[in-house]
Amino acid sequence: MTNQRFLTQQDATCLAWLAEENLRLRDVVFNRAEDLVCLLSAAILLPDNIDPAGYVGLNSMVAYRVVGEEEIRSAAIVFPLEKKDLALMNCVLTPFAMALIGVRVFDIVSTPLSGGRTEMVEVIGVNSMHRVAA
Repeated sequence: MTNQRFLTQQDATCLAWLAEENLRLRDVVFNRAEDLVCLLSAAILLPDNIDPAGYVGLNSMVAYRVVGEEEIRSAAIVFPLEKKDLALMNCVLTPFAMALIGVRVFDIVSTPLSGGRTEMVEVIGVNSMHRVAA
């Protein structure tokens, strides 16, 4: 399943910086830089006059549900430097957050689970969180 990704100019700039920083860490076993580069190269940049409220971006609180289930869950998608010790915060570099970043409300995406399994989740809503000063 392929979903089109949409990024604000600011999110694209932050993710490009993060990809560049991680590309320098070639000796690291877990490196998401290539995934970020692929995401950035395929994403559509939103014009500044478009309201990004309907898109999952950095500093978004995402309401979602697993397809086939009724329970609505929430997760925050944040930049690595802004992650606090809250369980619901997901660094944008986690596989779950990477699956959601840039998708639209009501899109259904495949999200990775442990052991190579996946589950389909539907994005129900997106709210912007207050930007934390780095």
